[in-house]
Amino acid sequence: VSNIAPTVDGADIANMGPITIDVFSNSIIWGDRPARGQTFLTGGEPDGYLLNALSFQSANAQGGNGDYLVRVGTVSGNTITDIFEENTGTVTDDVAANDWATWTFDSAIALDPNTLYAIDVIRLSGSGWRLGNTAQSAYADGTAITTGNGTGSNDNGQTITTHDQDRVFHLDIEVAPSAVPSPSAALAGLVGLGGLLARRRR
Repeated sequence: VSNIAPTVDGADIANMGPITIDVFSNSIIWGDRPARGQTFLTGGEPDGYLLNALSFQSANAQGGNGDYLVRVGTVSGNTITDIFEENTGTVTDDVAANDWATWTFDSAIALDPNTLYAIDVIRLSGSGWRLGNTAQSAYADGTAITTGNGTGSNDNGQTITTHDQDRVFHLDIEVAPSAVPSPSAALAGLVGLGGLLARRRR
């Protein structure tokens, strides 16, 4: 958790605000509420992308201690299909108004080009905080969402409900490396070339 906004660079996707909509009903991160998130569209790089971290900005000051379930998935119609889901374990930082809560993945998540994805977060127990929002036109390639039924079952569900707003969010994304030989493979190629040249000299 930080009061400093993430830096937007490289292939990052973001809606950095400022917060103009503070909606309790579809933005609260709470133990007995559904997951909250945002859909987004990747660009056209043929090798795809790597998602390193996701961040949401808070609209209010609330306790942030507890476990979260973080998910990334593809979107088709009103259905999300998981490609990554993980329990964070206990988070000990509280969240103040306008803070940025960031989840950094141990391993980057591969994203395909020209694909609609969703990110969402559910609080598994206890009180929480509200995501900040802007008008839906602020980010043209996605929308704020709610998933799951909020019954406290720790299941963020597969059905998406969209909202007429966008979250204030940041995705740390880089273009996936293209098919470049590793240093060891390149060295092996040079050794092989050297042998070929020596045979030609003989």
